[in-house]
Amino acid sequence: MIFKCKKIRNVDKSVCTGEQVIAYNYAFMYYGMGSRILESNTAEFVKSEGFNRIEQLVIDSIRSKPELSKYNVDVIMVAFRQGFRKYCEKHFIATNYEKIGECFTFPYQIV
Repeated sequence: MIFKCKKIRNVDKSVCTGEQVIAYNYAFMYYGMGSRILESNTAEFVKSEGFNRIEQLVIDSIRSKPELSKYNVDVIMVAFRQGFRKYCEKHFIATNYEKIGECFTFPYQIV
């Protein structure tokens, strides 16, 4: 599969894309909820349900913001799903695009 992504000025798409930055921003926003889910003493399927609810909140938020319509929503959500749990397990504040690209990976080809 090949997906079209938005380029960040002076950053190669193989390092990080605009969609990955948006995924990071949402992960930063929902970190508190995600970390509470991970720290809870519940079964894994209950935790998965909690993460699914957060993903739905992110999708609803993206769809309600017209300024995000120029970005590929599918790529944002794949990157979010790939990195959100890792981000909650090992929280960081991104100081460069490489760090975002490493956490919020996109497993498909990007153009």
